[in-house]
Amino acid sequence: MFFTGRFFVRGSAAQRSPTQAPSESQIQQLNPKRKSAILNVTGWKTLADGSLNLHVDDAVVEALASLRPALEEPGEGIVYPPSHEGVPKMRKGYWYYAGTARKGDKAQPVLVRRAIVPLPGVVELFAAVSLTDTFKLVPGDSVWVEIAAQYDDKAFETALATRNLEIGLFWQRSLFFWGFIGAAFVGHAALRKSESNLSLVLACFGLVCSVAWSLVNRGSKYWQESWEAKVDRLEDKVTGPLFKVEEARQKKGWWLSARRYSVSKLTIALADYTILVWTALVAWECLRIFTPNIITAQFKLWAAGSYVAISLVVCILLIGKGRSTSRSASGR
Repeated sequence: MFFTGRFFVRGSAAQRSPTQAPSESQIQQLNPKRKSAILNVTGWKTLADGSLNLHVDDAVVEALASLRPALEEPGEGIVYPPSHEGVPKMRKGYWYYAGTARKGDKAQPVLVRRAIVPLPGVVELFAAVSLTDTFKLVPGDSVWVEIAAQYDDKAFETALATRNLEIGLFWQRSLFFWGFIGAAFVGHAALRKSESNLSLVLACFGLVCSVAWSLVNRGSKYWQESWEAKVDRLEDKVTGPLFKVEEARQKKGWWLSARRYSVSKLTIALADYTILVWTALVAWECLRIFTPNIITAQFKLWAAGSYVAISLVVCILLIGKGRSTSRSASGR
């Protein structure tokens, strides 16, 4: 990360009125732990008194929040003079970032600081030597700063791991429901041979399981897509555009080559088709038990033909609507 700031002076300790905020030199004297923490994280032998104040674009201050700080200083425990003791609580603490400051042909390692609740357009630089003397600065001079961008990849790793977990859970949940649905199919077929009315109970049970399976599939897909969106948003800062870049399909013939079909969409469609199967079985069992006279040979022929036609329509819809949605089309 690179940015340019303009040096400005808030005023020396001697020039400050009692109502003005204390200088960084005064704060360091009241908080020796701050100096020790800075020396510890940087490895410097000394720390110059005070800090170098820079006016920067507000976007720079915001961009710093996306980087992993080299040092985090909580607001609790920071001591200010009594007239300004509420400042640390208001700022919530401070983040420090390792970088390099340059002016002309001179360069100096620095720590760049912004408050967690920052002042608009202001950052401060800390160094082992006086930057004002090293760079011979006067108010209004520009200082070029480079920060070694260390993005917080923990968020990316968490999003990626949770996305993979959701994919695994998608199939585990499907197997769970298929156990119940498959047992219901077997039980229904066995009871149909004996024409037991309990077959209606099993048909209703299979219908409820299928509806639950369909809804669980949709819930799983939502959370999978939610975490994929987070991975897409974070990966540029960690790995670069990896998952969001879709490779072209390799054309290796029309029969057995790869196709852009969504496994989760097809599974959801299968669950919906299973609902259709159980709905037909429940309706059939109700007719068989309560209005047996309706079930004639002609009715059976019509019902079988209708079900075959509906199944063919479902197959056509699977081929046409089961394709994967490109990430660009989905807004990701």
